[in-house]
Amino acid sequence: MTYTETRRVDIAETTVGALGHESVAAANGLVAEFSLPDGSIQAGPSMLLIKLSDDAQQRVGLGSVLQAGGYTWTVVSVTLGDEGDGGVVLEAEVAKDRTPAARESLDFLFRSACQLCGGRTGWDGSISTTTGRVVVGMRCIRCPNTESMTGGRVERMFFESPPGFKPGRVG
Repeated sequence: MTYTETRRVDIAETTVGALGHESVAAANGLVAEFSLPDGSIQAGPSMLLIKLSDDAQQRVGLGSVLQAGGYTWTVVSVTLGDEGDGGVVLEAEVAKDRTPAARESLDFLFRSACQLCGGRTGWDGSISTTTGRVVVGMRCIRCPNTESMTGGRVERMFFESPPGFKPGRVG
């Protein structure tokens, strides 16, 4: 049996988010034309997404899809702001890993003790701002538990100089 879950990622305009393990920047939110999966063109609120691995750019809007990090991401929301403070929300059906995380797949820049088993957790590369705060996804190396981390240290790091996800890093 394959386990899946819907992963939701919110990328604020002028920041970088992680879609799977691929870094993607959001920029230039405006009303413009964008493509839908059936090839039709729609006009409306849109955001330019840039894959940092190869600088590929795609203008997306509600219903657009983007291939990134090994998954198909669907745009579920685009918000335009007055001062470049808009954002884009994407969702993808991703494989739910039911095993402990491999130590080398996590970035221990952010780390804590697992609330379930007490094992070490590390950043899995996911970032969300849906709650209005920066929240990073965490996984345990001893059990299949996933958690979220937020707070002053996390928010300061993303405000001062957003860190890139580096699997295997020991913080």
